[in-house]
Amino acid sequence: GGHVAEACPLLAGPRRTARVVLFTVAAGIALADDDSDAAVELATTADSDASDLGIDRELPLARCVLARALLARGDLDEAAGAVLRAIDAARSLTFAFPFATCLETAALVCLRRSGDAVIASQMLATAAEIRDRGNRPGPVTMAAAVSRARATLRRAPESEPTPGLGLDAVVAQAMAVLRAPAVSQSAGGGPEPDQRPG
Repeated sequence: GGHVAEACPLLAGPRRTARVVLFTVAAGIALADDDSDAAVELATTADSDASDLGIDRELPLARCVLARALLARGDLDEAAGAVLRAIDAARSLTFAFPFATCLETAALVCLRRSGDAVIASQMLATAAEIRDRGNRPGPVTMAAAVSRARATLRRAPESEPTPGLGLDAVVAQAMAVLRAPAVSQSAGGGPEPDQRPG
């Protein structure tokens, strides 16, 4: 975190790609430090700058970090909206790997909002396939929450993902569940993961 704090004043001038990346990284670190309010502010700045500058490739990650921060703060519907915007940004790109973080984040939001273990498991399985194909591990500060969700779902045999389901189909599932109204966990939802953000 110290290096990020030292770099921030250097990027206080005109907005540019490096500033977007820095604010996204700083938001991830704030999230790992359990400072969800700071993470929301930093990720919102990264999202706004990337949108204004047309830096589309940075939008999926910035919006996923924002969604994770909103989720940690308990703002579930806002988190769902941020993931939907991340998916929209990923769909505009010519490469698939940003969908990995989008689907991982969508799964975490899904588990908190609806408890749908089957769809969450499918999203995590598809994200893992994307990462395996490109040898692209997830952001370090965001990986622990995904690992905990996978561990939770492994204890729910009914959540076994459907093999061979294509990326387009899984993304469509994700968008549908994120757009649906939240379901109270006390109303019979599926397994809920550890809510720690990191």
